[in-house]
Amino acid sequence: MKRLTVFFMISVVFVVTGCISDKSNKGEIEAELAQLVASEKTLPSNFDSTSNQTEIKGIQTELVKTKEVYKDSWKEFQLEGSIPEIDFETNDVLFVGMTESSSCPYILDSLKTNIEESQLAITFEPLDDVCTADLSPRNFVIAIDKKLSSELTSFRIVTEQKEITVPIVVKEIEYDG
Repeated sequence: MKRLTVFFMISVVFVVTGCISDKSNKGEIEAELAQLVASEKTLPSNFDSTSNQTEIKGIQTELVKTKEVYKDSWKEFQLEGSIPEIDFETNDVLFVGMTESSSCPYILDSLKTNIEESQLAITFEPLDDVCTADLSPRNFVIAIDKKLSSELTSFRIVTEQKEITVPIVVKEIEYDG
């Protein structure tokens, strides 16, 4: 009888554990469909005026969907490294420009998606205890699967100090002619 009771209790624990883990997968999950492509200490030359015209001040974003716009944004964000190849049949690219403390640079910890909120969360590692108050440029270039990016309406920047939700704006180039 004791063996039956122990077996029953162990079975209940496994069932409850399985139910809990299924529910947690509906929230934020690691973004297997998003990856960091590049990050440098540069910003667009018009960053101060452009980033302060948006609802969230001090952050400039661009979601690009074609190779031509990708090359244009790469130049606009003044990235110096060689431009990584992106398969635009399956991916879009999100450019994020912001500022950081020069003594405590942002280090990407994770990219997570929350499908229910149509959101990508960019989480950074905790900063050192003592950071200078100066502003240094920083950009992040993130490749995102087109299926995922078509569902996204915003992304969330998560640091120890704050969480900021930023709308995703698609950049397109208009051609004359």
